[in-house]
Amino acid sequence: MNGDASRHRHLPRGPTGNRTELERGLPSRTAAARGDHVAGVDAEHSYLQSRDGEQAEAPDGALVLVRPLLGAEAYETLRISIMSTSTTVKEVMRELATLEDPKMREANERRGDDHGVNLTHLRTLAKRLKTQHELAIQLWATGDTAARLLATLVCKPKTFSAAELDAMVRDIGAPKLLDWFIVNVVKPGRHAEELRLGWKDGDDLVGRAGWSLTTERVVKNAQGLDLAALLDQIEKEMKQAPAQKQWAMNHCLAEIGIHHPKLRKRAIGIGERLAVLIDYPASPGCTPPYAPMWIAEMVRRREEAGKAS
Repeated sequence: MNGDASRHRHLPRGPTGNRTELERGLPSRTAAARGDHVAGVDAEHSYLQSRDGEQAEAPDGALVLVRPLLGAEAYETLRISIMSTSTTVKEVMRELATLEDPKMREANERRGDDHGVNLTHLRTLAKRLKTQHELAIQLWATGDTAARLLATLVCKPKTFSAAELDAMVRDIGAPKLLDWFIVNVVKPGRHAEELRLGWKDGDDLVGRAGWSLTTERVVKNAQGLDLAALLDQIEKEMKQAPAQKQWAMNHCLAEIGIHHPKLRKRAIGIGERLAVLIDYPASPGCTPPYAPMWIAEMVRRREEAGKAS
């Protein structure tokens, strides 16, 4: 081994003394080059290779050791290539731990969500990982809310059976995770209507899932829905419904009033009689969730938009 390759075996770590665990592991070798060396990572280790073919293994497969040999663009290309393949759940969990923010966790817990990860950072991580369904399954199995949020972004929704989705929803305890699960997994999947019917009469978060899917149909594909029967059920059950389910039922009530003029008066009347969320605080410039006010404001906006066009 020549002197340069030998020295690179002992390149210093970064400022923290640690590497990112995601920056490891490829089923096939990936490499980037600069000057007199090629740097890369294969399934077993990071390596440094001189132009004459001599190779030195980086300790512990640490990709961070090859950073000094690469320009920023080449290093990022290599890192993303590595991260987009066969990442282990242990590595991802370590990455998620670095994203944990105690203050964000405290704020989220006031809303019933038990995680402290910035969702923008979570989406960035998902983009880097790309689709990895097996990894998503393993992340979900951890039971950790941040890991499960990430799982909804890297899974293949159409792969899940109705039974699997039903078991998953019944194991959810946080509203944000439920909403991401519905939007990212159930809606793009193959079983949304079947599950909507099975979940709508469930308790709390399961019921919220069913009514969220029902609201989606009210807005986008109401043909075949018995809207009057939905109003009957809302009028009978919403006042006493558990909080999470009540929120989704109220949303459905508002959307019926907004999108279906023939039922608008009845929807407003139900909202006035039940007075659900009438005192809910709304930030300046935001529409209150109290259904009569919500309906009136959204109808006004739609009418103004129609006049403008």
